[in-house]
Amino acid sequence: MSYAKCKVIVVDDQSTSRQWVRRALYEGEEFDIVGYANNSAEALRVVEKLLPDLVLMDVHLGEKSGFETTVVLKAKYPKIQVVLLSMDNDTAYFRLAEQLGALGFIPKCDFNLNALRQIWKPTRMDHKLL
Repeated sequence: MSYAKCKVIVVDDQSTSRQWVRRALYEGEEFDIVGYANNSAEALRVVEKLLPDLVLMDVHLGEKSGFETTVVLKAKYPKIQVVLLSMDNDTAYFRLAEQLGALGFIPKCDFNLNALRQIWKPTRMDHKLL
């Protein structure tokens, strides 16, 4: 069984973090990073333009948090999945991510291809079966 690639947008105000996520997903044949954003407003514009399957969103974005952006994004695009990321390994973030409708939360210190695979399953994209 073959699946279409998961289109991903990375939202982080730190360029080094965006590059780090890109390197972590490089080996993942199932993920295709199609766009990047530096902040909440840019994230919403990029999502509207590219309509990804998944948004990897930093919790701390400056003006508006990744939590606030997730609420707006999920209200407008309920089928787009969000995974929140943070340098903070706060256990409350796991519960909050779920309450906001995000697929999950991964501390940046634990983020890698396998951690994302644990959350993102190809069956979540069964509408994209080839």
